[in-house]
Amino acid sequence: MSISKAFALLSAPEDIAKEVIESEGITDMTVSELKAEITNLKARNDELEAGTDEIESLKNRIVELEAEQSESEISVEELTAKDDEIKRLKEKLEKEKVKAQTAKKQNGGCRKGGSR
Repeated sequence: MSISKAFALLSAPEDIAKEVIESEGITDMTVSELKAEITNLKARNDELEAGTDEIESLKNRIVELEAEQSESEISVEELTAKDDEIKRLKEKLEKEKVKAQTAKKQNGGCRKGGSR
């Protein structure tokens, strides 16, 4: 491995560098391809983290709404509105989970021959 590749890997976060090192194609990559792969993996990780944050936010909001729903002083209209919001948030949560799973599968590691 060239010194340029080593420096590129050292500048990457540890988990990204490890993923790149474990790939089969690292020796065949140019320095530019290696840097592009590192950039792609960083972007994928950022997307996954954003999706995880959104999922946690949705889960917390669902818990809040369910707690409010159990209060006895809520009118039928408020209860119906909260039920609708819970349904909508649960659907959004599932979509976010699918999106995160899809992103993981699509970017599940380096491929031989360079960046995607």
